Amino acid sequence: LRRRSLARQVALPLGTRPSNPQQNAQLGAPFAYDPALDADAAHNSKEAAAVQADLTARGYFVVSALRHGFDFVVYEGDPARHHGSYFVVVLQGDKDISPRQLVLWHRLAASAHKSILLSAVEGESGASVRYWMISGDER
Repeated sequence: LRRRSLARQVALPLGTRPSNPQQNAQLGAPFAYDPALDADAAHNSKEAAAVQADLTARGYFVVSALRHGFDFVVYEGDPARHHGSYFVVVLQGDKDISPRQLVLWHRLAASAHKSILLSAVEGESGASVRYWMISGDER
């Protein structure tokens, strides 16, 4: 076994879920993502700050969505009165997105009745932000 200080840890083990006691054998032990342990996470970046500032300037309310597996959740009105409309993923310029990751994001968003906004900051200064929407409405 490697020491914990040598291996980067970004999740904490939760144990077996009561609804499926065989889960550990089928999928491995469930883990909870801990953003404090992940120094490379997108929400800690300048890109995330630029995306949050851009969406706020467009009149949206932007709240962290790390517990849902996304960077932000966007509300079209006051979060106390409105249901969130979009989950936002901040794309890092040098990282690829796997098809499996796209399917995972889509399934999570569809189960919460939201669409996904993939966002990327263009230029060094973060002057412009580009968005792509993934929605399940075309079913």
